[in-house]
Amino acid sequence: MNILCLKCNKPVNTKYNKYCSNFCYGQSLIGKKQSKKAVEKRIKKRRGSSLSLETKKKISEAHKGKKGHIQTKETRKKISENSAKFWLGRTLPKEMVEKMRRAKLKEFSTTSLSRRIRMVSNYKKWRELIKKRDDYKCVLCGSTQNLIVDHHPIPLCLLIDSVAIKMGENNLFENCLKTEKFWDLNNGRTLCQSCHIKNTYKFYRYRLDEFRVNGHFYTEALRLLKT
Repeated sequence: MNILCLKCNKPVNTKYNKYCSNFCYGQSLIGKKQSKKAVEKRIKKRRGSSLSLETKKKISEAHKGKKGHIQTKETRKKISENSAKFWLGRTLPKEMVEKMRRAKLKEFSTTSLSRRIRMVSNYKKWRELIKKRDDYKCVLCGSTQNLIVDHHPIPLCLLIDSVAIKMGENNLFENCLKTEKFWDLNNGRTLCQSCHIKNTYKFYRYRLDEFRVNGHFYTEALRLLKT
């Protein structure tokens, strides 16, 4: 005896199923409240499975003619003006230029001092010269991938602290850029990422417990000023 689908009365392939397809099963659930166990069971079954071409066609046909959120002409104009393609070959208005300048200044002021120094063109030139000197290879393992320029033997944080002690906290960023030690090629080496983690982070590990005054490594920074 053939078992018929409870929804469309078509013959069911196996004796354990009550519906001929998932579509009929889904249609039978409309308007009915399901238990949490039933929902979870259905979700587990659907995990990792992909929709067939027939079901995809059915979904696309069901959505044909339906319109989503209709945007007004004003919002469309704003979206087009904010896109980069709209301003290609055109001059930006003064208000937009000023807005962009303020946003960049805000971003620059909120970043940490060490990061601001790394954003300067002099730092990028210094980094490139060291990479050229080391033939674009890691000094320790000879790798040519994921290269980083490390401040060695004097770390960047100690250079900043030494300038802060010598010249004061006021205009610290400008004073750091003027200091020659920041751009000394002998105080840099090319490392790969793995060697940088192995060797450089040791400094920060054993310096964590050192006594600090006003946020500076005073003992080490004072030693650097004497050299």
